[in-house]
Amino acid sequence: MTVLLGLPERLAGVRQLVLLEVADGDDWTDMVSGLASQCGAAVATPPGGGWNDGAVQALTKAWAGNKADRLYGIDVSDGSATGHAMAQDLQPDIVIEATPTPSWPHQWALHGAWQGQRLVIETFDFTIVDDFRAAQASVEAGATRLAWRVASMARWHRELGRVPQRLSEDMGKAAKLLGAAWLKNNPDADVIAKGWRG
Repeated sequence: MTVLLGLPERLAGVRQLVLLEVADGDDWTDMVSGLASQCGAAVATPPGGGWNDGAVQALTKAWAGNKADRLYGIDVSDGSATGHAMAQDLQPDIVIEATPTPSWPHQWALHGAWQGQRLVIETFDFTIVDDFRAAQASVEAGATRLAWRVASMARWHRELGRVPQRLSEDMGKAAKLLGAAWLKNNPDADVIAKGWRG
């Protein structure tokens, strides 16, 4: 069924994803809907201290509004029963655990785990960055995929409209860097034909 859903192929096309901390369902919805097309996946991460009932309720409320234009994941690496139950209910495309459990929470999920400052999903390695400077330095150092870490928007309500816009602009600039680096290392490759996003 994974083959039928095409999740591995879709993940292969993802060069940038967002790791978005969940604290408020409206924040998740506004943030994800404001992301540009360069963002191929959005992974919900728990608030400090791990998944709690409030964060689970917020993400569950917002989850149904996710559009099918990107992959969606949940980080349950904190090991909480609350987070695991939520993943079981929401059936994400990607699940991040401390140690991946094949076929959980459902047989079609892509699996990932943290490895220091990297996020490895299946065989794909994402370098974690917090801003454009870090993204630029990472690409220059050889990174081919980026995971942008974003704190909950609940901390910045007054800037709610600016944060997604700024992140989208930075991801757009990073997409150009990633594309240029790819072509430099693969001069005969047709990036567009390969269908990867940013």
